[in-house]
Amino acid sequence: MNREALVSSAARLTPPSVEAVQEYAAHVPVLAALLDDAMLAHPNLEQLVGSGNMAMMQNNHRNHFRYMASVMAVYDPASFAETVVWVVRTYRAHGFSLAYWPVMLEQALQAMQRTLRPATAAQVAPFYEWLASQLEGIAHVAAAPTAWETASPMPPVCGEAS
Repeated sequence: MNREALVSSAARLTPPSVEAVQEYAAHVPVLAALLDDAMLAHPNLEQLVGSGNMAMMQNNHRNHFRYMASVMAVYDPASFAETVVWVVRTYRAHGFSLAYWPVMLEQALQAMQRTLRPATAAQVAPFYEWLASQLEGIAHVAAAPTAWETASPMPPVCGEAS
């Protein structure tokens, strides 16, 4: 999997209706609280998020639902793909296991099914299903050096000595 394939895959997602996004956004606090409760009850939580990362996980849940509401409202597949790559890379650097995301995504889907109208949940679910199905590819792209890490030094500006 490479970045281009990830973006191409994300481009096949259909954004939810304005009404569905508004309903989802209105329920962000409830969804985050339900996800926190489910994850805090997980028997292997420390293995999933790393030692001392419970507050970071809960902050991630709030930010996750806020971000998803904004990304679905103004959907750009390239921005979505790049952001999830960044999220996986960043949180793994803080000690989160790759195994965290399938558990979190499933619990988020369950929270949405309990909270949102069925029609809204059905419109939002494909984004979560995409994240779960693309996780290995996302992790592969996240593990690769970024363009900034592999770029050669900037050439001298015109007129500057090299």
